Amino acid sequence: MPARSTAIHILVLGTVTAVASSIQVATRESIGLVTWAWMLTTWQLLAIWLLSRDRAVGWLIGSVVQASWAVYGALTSQPAFIAGCCVSLIIQGKAWLRPRLDREATDQ
Repeated sequence: MPARSTAIHILVLGTVTAVASSIQVATRESIGLVTWAWMLTTWQLLAIWLLSRDRAVGWLIGSVVQASWAVYGALTSQPAFIAGCCVSLIIQGKAWLRPRLDREATDQ
């Protein structure tokens, strides 16, 4: 599967996870936040595992998950958690984009 196709699939799955978890939280059921935390943790662990296998797509997954973690931090009133997620999103997003931008620069 081409890298672009893989990235699109991961972004779609991340979006579905964020939407599904947001619906759970919107119901204000206590299990919603617990379930959401486990789903996001699973995504984060997948990202780390992929990075350990030298798969750069782990950076993309990690950065997508950080946005959902930031919302989780907002819903649970944890401002430091939100700040950490924002910084992590920027770092992981740049790590994902850097090789692509470098490739474009050398192709021109």
